[in-house]
Amino acid sequence: MAGPGETAAVLAGGQGTRLASALPGVPKSLAPVAGEPFLARLLRWLAAEGVPRAVLLCGHLAPAVEEFAGGWNAAGRSPALEVSAEPEPLGTGGAVRRALERLPQEFYLLNGDSLCPVRLAALAAAHGAWGADATLTAVHQEEGAARGALELDGEDRVRGFAEKARSGPGWINAGVYRLRRSLFEALPAGRPASLERDLLPDWIARGLPVRAFCAQAPFLDIGTPQDWERAQHEGWLP
Repeated sequence: MAGPGETAAVLAGGQGTRLASALPGVPKSLAPVAGEPFLARLLRWLAAEGVPRAVLLCGHLAPAVEEFAGGWNAAGRSPALEVSAEPEPLGTGGAVRRALERLPQEFYLLNGDSLCPVRLAALAAAHGAWGADATLTAVHQEEGAARGALELDGEDRVRGFAEKARSGPGWINAGVYRLRRSLFEALPAGRPASLERDLLPDWIARGLPVRAFCAQAPFLDIGTPQDWERAQHEGWLP
């Protein structure tokens, strides 16, 4: 179980251009999966992992996310939710920077449109033992190359991100992180930045310890209509 003071930040502000054709006007994180918003399933997993507090980072269609959070809190559900809404698109890294005052010195960061139910306490323990600044969860996929496989060394340090290939196995970034708050403090407030395209490559290039927590866990991304449809039939979802 995660510690009693743990906080998770959830990226729930993506525009979801690929999924919009199937669900116009619905944030990706609130896409219905077997009759329930996907975000509710992700939050239920966080509660089971012992995380008592989550900050939803949103922008696109933020009022819908705010309404969801209000109903969730009114029902007394766990984790307790706060919302950080950006006035203009800031990217995944910029969204974290905007919410920095709400986040502790170390926190979990999750993609709001994917789920990989790893043991968060084990992730945090490995992150601490390595003395890492950033630790991402990696899962092995038979078609991982098509998503852009991670380049890892023999000690699971992240050395880079391979270009997407047509096919082949590989370790992919599952979108579940343990991060130090200080990584974002130098980022100017209000400046757009992508965690995946800008910040992680920069941290690696500067020699900061970025590690991969290689997990044997299922992984689901609902970012496309095909993946969203597949999610309706995944029996392991919380």
